[in-house]
Amino acid sequence: MVAQRVLGAGFIGLGALAVAFGLGIQELGLGQNRDPGPRAFPLALGLILVGGGVFEWVASWMHWGRQPEEKEARSEMEVRDGQVPRSGLRHMVGLLIGLCLYVAALNWLGFTLSTMVFSLAMMILLGVRWPVGLATSVGLLFLIHVLFRMLFKVQLPAGTLGLPL
Repeated sequence: MVAQRVLGAGFIGLGALAVAFGLGIQELGLGQNRDPGPRAFPLALGLILVGGGVFEWVASWMHWGRQPEEKEARSEMEVRDGQVPRSGLRHMVGLLIGLCLYVAALNWLGFTLSTMVFSLAMMILLGVRWPVGLATSVGLLFLIHVLFRMLFKVQLPAGTLGLPL
């Protein structure tokens, strides 16, 4: 409970800093080329962080009245007595190895294929069924394509294979 409140407060504080930074940028967006400008990303990121922080803060207060046995049954991944459960360690190590392989494969496979493989592998590692993971990975790639390629006009790494997107 306390950790969730601290996380929420941290998100709110970090988001407020990002919003303040974004508001401090003097250049106007949506100019002649309909570019959102340099203020858009820090403002959007800050607002998302503040929203997530408020969500965490409210969620921590909603669980305040639970009985101890309910809290204990809430998560098998919870750290107890300073010991991380084996499944949590497996997830941490798998994520770290996957992230290293993702960075290494990015130049060779390109952004599209390496992101697809990484996101699907991480979801399967965390227990998501592969059809759901595949659909989520495709949706993630579509969202990234729309946001970065179409809206911000950012060239994503094509890799040695030169795959489109």
